[in-house]
Amino acid sequence: KNKDFKTSSKIYEKLAKTKKSAEAYYNLANSYYKEKNHKKALEAYKKMPNTNKELEFKKLYNMGNSFATLKEYDKAEEFYKKALDIKEDDDARYNLEQIKKLKKRQKKKNANKNNKKRDNKQKNSKKDEKKEKNQSLKSDKNAGKKAEQRQMSKMEERKWTKLLQNRKPKTLP
Repeated sequence: KNKDFKTSSKIYEKLAKTKKSAEAYYNLANSYYKEKNHKKALEAYKKMPNTNKELEFKKLYNMGNSFATLKEYDKAEEFYKKALDIKEDDDARYNLEQIKKLKKRQKKKNANKNNKKRDNKQKNSKKDEKKEKNQSLKSDKNAGKKAEQRQMSKMEERKWTKLLQNRKPKTLP
């Protein structure tokens, strides 16, 4: 099946170079997307001239998916928002919410790493170490309860990432 997409990519590459139409670049980008070559897909999407709102929406949505697959969550969020500015779409809204959850979890993870590094530097004695651990556990429990409700678990992230990778790009009718 992947060979079919590679063959279609070659055909669309020639077509895009000669026609330089939005549809040709869009089909080329979707071929790359289906090959799971998201960087090339993004390049082709970027070359698309703006022709109509529906095609622009699909391009932005697919770019959001590509950036999400590449774990470039800030860019994915940006493109989902741009797509939603054009029109409301359940898939785009869902993906945007998933990206926001992932970014929160990532931010918390980074904050925890920074806190641990800082804590390790400040520990001078066993008494201080015990005291800091108790305080950290208390604050982590309180903050964790609320954050846990809003954040995506690792299992949910894997499930969503797999769903995203298997999701077909929005295509022309």
